[in-house]
Amino acid sequence: MIDKIISHYKILSRLGQGGMGVLYLAEDLELNRKAVLKFLPPDVMDDPDINLRFRREAQAAGSLSHPNIVTIYDVGVHENKTFIAMEYVEGRTLRNLINSDELTIEGIKDISIQICEGLNEAHKKGITHRDIKPENILIDEKGKVKIVDFGLAKIKNVSRGITKQDSTVGTLKYMSPEQIRNQSVDHRSDIWSFGVILYEMITGKYPFKGEHDASLFYSIINQSPEPLARYKANISEAFQRIIDKSLDKDPETRYQHIDELLSDMRREKRESGEYKVGRRRNKKLTKRIPLTISVVAFVVLCTALVLYLLNTPTKKIAPPKHTQLTFNGNIYFYGNGHLFDRSQISPDGQFTAYVAGEGNEKSIYVKDNSGEQAIEIFKGLSQVSSLRWSPTGNDIFFSALIDTTWSTYIMPKLGGKVQQLQNIQFGCWSPDGNLIAGIHSSGKQIRFIKPETNEVEKTIELTGDFTWVLAIDWSPDGDEILFQTHNNNGGIEAIWTIKTDGTNQQKILQDSNYIFSPRWSANGSHIYYLRNNETTQDLMKIEFSSKSLDKKPEVIQTGLQAYGFSITRDNKKLCYTKYNSLSNLWRFTYNRRENSYTAKKMTEGTSIFKKPRISPNGFKIVFISKGNIFEMSLDSKLIKQLTFLNSECYAVDWNPDGKEIAYFSGPDLYKLPLETRNPTVLKTANNGGDLFWESTSEIFYSTPDGQNYYIFNPITEENKLLVANDSVGLMDHPCLSPDNSNIAVFWNRYLNNELARGLWIISPEDSLQNLLLKGSTHPLGWSKDSKWIYAINSEKTPPELLMINVNTGKAKIIFTFPSDRIDPSSGVDISSDGKTIVCAIEERNSDVWMIENFDPDVE
Repeated sequence: MIDKIISHYKILSRLGQGGMGVLYLAEDLELNRKAVLKFLPPDVMDDPDINLRFRREAQAAGSLSHPNIVTIYDVGVHENKTFIAMEYVEGRTLRNLINSDELTIEGIKDISIQICEGLNEAHKKGITHRDIKPENILIDEKGKVKIVDFGLAKIKNVSRGITKQDSTVGTLKYMSPEQIRNQSVDHRSDIWSFGVILYEMITGKYPFKGEHDASLFYSIINQSPEPLARYKANISEAFQRIIDKSLDKDPETRYQHIDELLSDMRREKRESGEYKVGRRRNKKLTKRIPLTISVVAFVVLCTALVLYLLNTPTKKIAPPKHTQLTFNGNIYFYGNGHLFDRSQISPDGQFTAYVAGEGNEKSIYVKDNSGEQAIEIFKGLSQVSSLRWSPTGNDIFFSALIDTTWSTYIMPKLGGKVQQLQNIQFGCWSPDGNLIAGIHSSGKQIRFIKPETNEVEKTIELTGDFTWVLAIDWSPDGDEILFQTHNNNGGIEAIWTIKTDGTNQQKILQDSNYIFSPRWSANGSHIYYLRNNETTQDLMKIEFSSKSLDKKPEVIQTGLQAYGFSITRDNKKLCYTKYNSLSNLWRFTYNRRENSYTAKKMTEGTSIFKKPRISPNGFKIVFISKGNIFEMSLDSKLIKQLTFLNSECYAVDWNPDGKEIAYFSGPDLYKLPLETRNPTVLKTANNGGDLFWESTSEIFYSTPDGQNYYIFNPITEENKLLVANDSVGLMDHPCLSPDNSNIAVFWNRYLNNELARGLWIISPEDSLQNLLLKGSTHPLGWSKDSKWIYAINSEKTPPELLMINVNTGKAKIIFTFPSDRIDPSSGVDISSDGKTIVCAIEERNSDVWMIENFDPDVE
């Protein structure tokens, strides 16, 4: 091609080739100026559809005239090969500038404003770039920004490109979540790409993590970037706000127009000072000590460093290796407030035991990690709270719900005769295999059982300010037990240790974040555990010494999607279940003619949409997503954000007149008038994370232990308990009847030493309590005449919607949900006429993974 004349352009040299085409430097023979000619990539050059689109997009981009956009001179065809001719810019790409560490904050502002001005011009003309990245932004010698390759990204076959190892990742990194999901893309996708570039300019780091395309997809769609302050201490908060809004996963709550972003950037340029971001350039510093002393000190230091390095052997650290062990997609988690992973690797690392299945037909499997087919060793389980290998690896202990009864068992690893034990939760073996320790039903006792005789050898009492014990593990030397606790009052997590004789109980650490599955290291010198970090978990390690409790934990693995783990005897392999979860809202509307409910999906995406509540007039819903409250019409997909909170919102409900909502964020109960949008604090209270506005003067909210509800009057500020304070048993979803005569509530309580779990009716007038219907039946609301209760029966798979006669307790099924992945306590709501149901349906995927060399300190 060199020296070849194409139209009135003479090819001078080849500039390079990218995923979108081949570039040549050319001389415009008519206008005596340099130009760049770009041809389509060879693999799509003969495709007539792509050629047509290429011409149309290039012609559209050619209509743009702006100082920050490379000018398109011409679009032509040479020997049946389409090309575009464009302005030649002498300078370098933004990628070169980022890698050079020459950027200052002032430079970043200037470049960002120019990028936004160029994009603003394009968006005004209805053109979306779709491939904004540092390689497509040129900066000339005077600092002028030029955006190139307008419109070309649209021709790219994304689904095909995902399999290309060499060319896709560079562009993929700047794709918005909607691009990755192949959803409709508009100008807001360019805003996302700009946010990624701005983050890179400031930190020098890419905001999302992933070693390969699949993990990068997940990170872009689900994870949040590290705060800017983690990399640059002197960065202004305004930059963080701009990036947060640019990188909002939901296009509806992202910057809606580039000119909004441009205004924020201009304001930041005007109001803040300059800080260096890159490495400092050489400057003459004021000398405070004589130069000769500095030189001598430097020489001595270098000599000492060289001697140290020569005499210190280099420690070789094997990188962690991640291996997927199962491909079921339905590995089981035990949910009890927290999620708990039940996949367990054998002590020698050869086998993995796990639970898989749906509904009440889950099974325990054992798989050879070398790749053999898994063996089903026990089936017919509803729930499994414990799964632990014996120290020899020959047997498996598990605690499970079969039908309606919790039982504890031991069975051989490849199946066979099962031995039933006394019931304990979260059990673990002693190092010699002679005892199994577990939590007794009271929750504050550890019971030690002899597997051979099924006898209780001893029981030790636990003390401390906590509500539940969630996990235990036996130290390798057999002298101590560690256990994890959760305190409903304040949500404090803690890890403790106690001697096996019941003495010397001590708290190792506490955390306001969720933590999971503390485990001793193989030699007992450290304790590993998982700590929640937004949407993923970090694997932590803390040094253990009974004489010193002031050690600080350190992070050794990040970005895990795990809620539990197990490790091998040699401390080199870790096993966990990788768990991906999302939920969307569905609407079910009664069709009188067909006497059935028709389904409609209301939301799309990979976020968590939860706790929908239908407005009193039945026209709208409010729901929670990403920690904030949103409003949505039932007749459209128009979503409006109602709150912009710094702390997470976890409960919301309408005022019965539909003009206000109440919600909990942190410890505060708020009221938000929908007309003014100015929230006010009604009450600061320790609560269990649930509320229901049942009348204009009564807001029900749960107590921290979940065993009762307060009734709060927002007018008089009176606060009283629903039932006597000495009630025992979890309580859920109180519903006041329209005539104010009864309160329906699910109550998991004991009555006369017998479990009386079911739907209860409580009289507000005299506090009389009546068990109306036994079982896992959660009320959703009342009919308008107060004669019927709508409730969900979660004992059925999938759940059933019932109408229950308040006088007789007889129930009739009016609807069967299409999925069992529904939270009956907070994921469903129904209109008072029973004709509209809105629920959150969870979608999840889970498989077992193994990490080898997970701890860099273990050789």
